[in-house]
Amino acid sequence: MKLKFPLFLFIILSVLSCQSSLQKNAKSNLLLKDMRENSIKTYSVLDSTEIVKLNMIDKVIKVSSLLDINKIIYLDSASLIGVIDKVIYSNDMFFVMDQAKSEKISCFNKEGKFLFNAGSKGRGPKEYLALYDMTINPYQQELLVYDGKRVLYFDLKGNFLKKRRIDLFGKNLSVMDNRGTLLFCMGNTIYNDDLKYNLIAVDTNNTVKSMNLPFRERETQLNEKLVPLFFFDHNYTNTYYTESYNDTIYEINENSIWPKYIMDYQQYSMPEKDKGKSASERRSKNPKSIDHMTVTIQNDSTLFVLNSGFFNHFIFTFYNKKSKASKSFSEVANDILGPAVQIFPIGIFEDKYFIIPVEPSIIHMIYKEGILKKLNKEQIKEFNQSEETKTFREILNRTNENSNPVLLIAKIKNQFYEQ
Repeated sequence: MKLKFPLFLFIILSVLSCQSSLQKNAKSNLLLKDMRENSIKTYSVLDSTEIVKLNMIDKVIKVSSLLDINKIIYLDSASLIGVIDKVIYSNDMFFVMDQAKSEKISCFNKEGKFLFNAGSKGRGPKEYLALYDMTINPYQQELLVYDGKRVLYFDLKGNFLKKRRIDLFGKNLSVMDNRGTLLFCMGNTIYNDDLKYNLIAVDTNNTVKSMNLPFRERETQLNEKLVPLFFFDHNYTNTYYTESYNDTIYEINENSIWPKYIMDYQQYSMPEKDKGKSASERRSKNPKSIDHMTVTIQNDSTLFVLNSGFFNHFIFTFYNKKSKASKSFSEVANDILGPAVQIFPIGIFEDKYFIIPVEPSIIHMIYKEGILKKLNKEQIKEFNQSEETKTFREILNRTNENSNPVLLIAKIKNQFYEQ
């Protein structure tokens, strides 16, 4: 008995010691580990990091000379969508999220036929309070919906599986590993003063597994005004992250966060000392400086980067990952599809193509107000016969002003970088 008692006491003390290393977050149901045990490491520049130069071309790029359109997907009107904020293509299905207007996630098959809605807005046990983000868990083949306070799990047929309360106010959500660890991007960490990190990983026990990339003070001050449209670019089992006021695109796996691409803004770079100033102060010194990176999306051959700057104009950068060539434009327009497309991909199709939304209402407005009213008969005839307007005319003929958004499945033309 004398031998067993000290052993028993040792076990009890060990358990208590382990529990004491986990602290309850006063503002949530999360458990905080000692971050000296951070299991996800952040690395600086590596040999494999690629430098993308902002090779600014001083001309307007036409949509028709940029895109190689592979397919046009007309989304079934059985589920009406206002604006597409995000789309994920997985298992031969499109998962389409409309955050503000219809406030729902609709699923369509590969040809655009409506299949089902995943959940609905409300306060019921199977409903979400709002739509912050959605992602696919490729390991378990599940759809995850984040409403700012909970994560709802659905199978890929739209059946509700479970709801998980996570008191973490983030912006984006990604699945890190086959154990179900969730990675949150803290777009508004100003509301969680004890969690001032851009990336927070939470395991299935609601224990904060890791906190990476501290949220800097100047970002906190300007957070409400200057945040990327997306922080995460989640393709299959790869997650990429773009940080405000940064030139770096990070690749993330279950063990590490490392810089995959670094943007070289060259003469358009904003001086470090100016980044905390107001927009008017910054641009009075350098009107062409780039404020921050907003979106990065990539397929198997192209990295697309959308920046802000140039008096609030967007900067479109295309980087050929195979040839390492890049081209940047301050305006993508002067084309019949330009106002309706704006070359803003919101997803990846079969890893080879970008998914680009088109608003039929804008197509019809352009035709009525800009073509029928402003062009003469000869010009209208030329419009109807032009190869450049072929896609426009097809969408015009197959939709009306109230039709669902159309998805262009396209990639950047090979000859684009050689022009």
